[in-house]
Amino acid sequence: MFSVKTAYHAFHKENTNFQPTGSADKWKWMWGLNLPPKLKFFIWRCSRNGLATKARLFHRKCAPNPTCQVCNNPNESLLHCLLYCPHANEAWSSIFPSLPLPPQDSAFFDWIWDIKDAISHEALIHIVFLCWNIWKARNERTFKNRVLWPPNVCLQTFRERTEWSSIPRPPSTNDASPTQLRGTHTSTNPPPSNHPLMIHCDGSFISDSQPATYGVVTSNHHGQVSDGRAETFLCSTPIEAEAKAHLEGIKLAQEYGTECTVFSDCQDLVKALEKDYSGWPWRCAAGIGLMINILRNNPFIKVNQVPRALNVRADWVARSKARSTLPVNWISILDLKSDLL
Repeated sequence: MFSVKTAYHAFHKENTNFQPTGSADKWKWMWGLNLPPKLKFFIWRCSRNGLATKARLFHRKCAPNPTCQVCNNPNESLLHCLLYCPHANEAWSSIFPSLPLPPQDSAFFDWIWDIKDAISHEALIHIVFLCWNIWKARNERTFKNRVLWPPNVCLQTFRERTEWSSIPRPPSTNDASPTQLRGTHTSTNPPPSNHPLMIHCDGSFISDSQPATYGVVTSNHHGQVSDGRAETFLCSTPIEAEAKAHLEGIKLAQEYGTECTVFSDCQDLVKALEKDYSGWPWRCAAGIGLMINILRNNPFIKVNQVPRALNVRADWVARSKARSTLPVNWISILDLKSDLL
């Protein structure tokens, strides 16, 4: 039975002076990334400039012009679609604000290969998920006329990345570094059903003369909203509003009595729960002390910091409450419009 693989090895065996190209190790590394098969195929297509961009379609005489349909850029190249189009660039700035982007005339795979040693393996995997969701969002705008909203792209990336990380995999027997490990996912079983609940919280502070507000939104690992809180209260600084929102989120997690992860976009507040908070205002310090006690007595509650773009639901609830425009049935509205928020 003929196969390309056996022909390659036969040729290599008979031609002892033949040496594979230097890119062989790069391809081997790429196919060994810990990614879903569809994303491995996607990054391979990107590496071969195989996506159906307008520039590519125009080159094949399948499109009247190479103009970007989103921002009217005269050349919709692959790097423009995934990195430089304003909507894509906003998503990158939200998640990877300090990541250097390549020149627009460079190759996609050369950029991935150059940055792989400068970032963590988890960040590299997240980059591929983000590129995938940016490309999907562009296609949905083109073929389904959906709104291309960067915060929604960031949220979807976070959901898919979290779900993929939660799938149990057998331990690797290879002692190589994380960036060199081949994919070890062999299980075809679905993810476990006991995923932790996700609780996003955010505070809104306008001025001393107006009451502050907070928003707390509970969702499962698929992003479906099931519960939430929104209230007004008095405070004197924005950080007090953030602390109040975080406290209510942790209290809600305590009421559930099950594994929960509380997310906030306030980095200083999340660090205060892990380290010293003695320098904080006394009103905040009291709330932080209460939060620490709850976390100590309830080890099933985790606290994480996320970019503001991934906290858009709680931010919308808090701001709408402050403007008195929050509908009574806002929980069901968020659940129905989970593809937009």
